Amino acid sequence: MDHALDNLMPYVELYFSMFIDDWKTGKYEKYSDCPGYDGLKALVDAANKILKYMDEDTLKIRKMIEKEVM
Repeated sequence: MDHALDNLMPYVELYFSMFIDDWKTGKYEKYSDCPGYDGLKALVDAANKILKYMDEDTLKIRKMIEKEVM
């Protein structure tokens, strides 16, 4: 299953990059207000299903943001 995750992660990273650029503008009060949030969430949810199957730690959007902003 790691091959599926390997193919999915570049999209997670791309959508996160677009999302974080929007978030850093300060225009949005909630993560879900950002235009790219829904796409990012869908990809993270898909990745997390694979990660759970592989018994690995799951991704959390909040932690991804905290890591990027700090």
